[in-house]
Amino acid sequence: MHPNYIGWWYATGPDKPFAPNDPAFNVHRVVADDSDKTGCVTIRNGCGKTFPLSRDLIAQIGSPAGMIWDGRKRAYVPLTDISN
Repeated sequence: MHPNYIGWWYATGPDKPFAPNDPAFNVHRVVADDSDKTGCVTIRNGCGKTFPLSRDLIAQIGSPAGMIWDGRKRAYVPLTDISN
């Protein structure tokens, strides 16, 4: 059984620390745990466009809802705990 990735997210944007309300970043969220393409989830970007993304890739680049990867701690931490 595959893990459920609904609510996971990742952001694209400039090469600077992520800030949740920074308009320079485009947040992409998993909105369906499946897709028309085998092995993919469905992503919705900030403009509302949906597209498939590999389950393996979201596991590598995404974070659970409300969390963000902290490279120093090598763990997911609450999004409010990040420091710039």
